[in-house]
Amino acid sequence: MKTTITMTLCILLLMAACTTTNNDETIKIGGILILTGTGSQTGTMELKGTNLAIEEINSEGEINGEKLEIVYEDNPDDEPKTAVTALQKLLAQDIKIILGATWTPSAKAIAPIACQEKTLMVSPSVGVADFNEECDYLFNLWPHDDVLSRKIGKHLYDQGYKNIAILGSNQAWEEVQANAVKEGYELAGGKVKTFILADQDEKESDQKH
Repeated sequence: MKTTITMTLCILLLMAACTTTNNDETIKIGGILILTGTGSQTGTMELKGTNLAIEEINSEGEINGEKLEIVYEDNPDDEPKTAVTALQKLLAQDIKIILGATWTPSAKAIAPIACQEKTLMVSPSVGVADFNEECDYLFNLWPHDDVLSRKIGKHLYDQGYKNIAILGSNQAWEEVQANAVKEGYELAGGKVKTFILADQDEKESDQKH
């Protein structure tokens, strides 16, 4: 995780170097992460990795003599409306370089605003293409999980499972993965007998991205 976060920060700072013209003693960036509620295990790991990376960067000469500082905003339970508020708070502080979001629903909610405000944003853990393909200001270090999910569908068929049921949810990331498994399975020749996308409020998972 620390390696991923360090790569994220390096990308952000390289891009920032092309756009920053002030002479402040501190380079301030933002973070929108799930720090409480469902998903906080992932968000907390990202926070710890980020803090370690910043500490290392600052101790090894800073950035052209300027210290790196991050302002965190919590995104409890990956709530999209909260993520939008968090982004607006960071923008109000003139912070235009942001790490986040942690998961897909919030990332998709803030993506159009970040694009409109020309805000550089990198997520270490959003697993769908819709986020980083919104505009040229958004980047994602996590692989697009639907690629693997299609392979899982094909693998199930190859293992001899000729009729299956798929249960997912309408949570943004889970819906993409359920459809990808279905697509991979059916392209291989299988038949999905039951396909259900439950309302996300009916279930909780700390494994979605």
